Amino acid sequence: MPVNYNKGFDLPLTACGDANTWQYNFVMPSGAGSEKRFIPSNGASGPVPLGVLQDDPQSTNVGAVRVFGSTLVKYDGSGTAIVYGDFIMAGSTGMAVIAAGSIVQGIALTAIASGASIIGEAFIFPGGWSALADNTP
Repeated sequence: MPVNYNKGFDLPLTACGDANTWQYNFVMPSGAGSEKRFIPSNGASGPVPLGVLQDDPQSTNVGAVRVFGSTLVKYDGSGTAIVYGDFIMAGSTGMAVIAAGSIVQGIALTAIASGASIIGEAFIFPGGWSALADNTP
């Protein structure tokens, strides 16, 4: 298991559902209610992910969402293995996948073999940044 140095910036946001299976997944803003709320990221249309959920709050409880810095993250693992330095983004399940195209939401800090729901370390940044180079470390 990689070391999580717990270096980053977290936002306190309210869960729009039981988030016990969302820990270390990307989450995105929810339009429900007037509070700062989050739901699992779908990696497709809709809001860009806010960051990675650090804990597992129950519905309507506050959780910590890492929006910048080092974090543990769940990798989808259904496709290609991820190597150190790969650009990553939120996939359709909210788990990290290798970035497709030029928009990236983080950089893998650990190599991950293919396999579902494997936890590794990444450096994430808010929103989606455009990659200025290819995905080769």
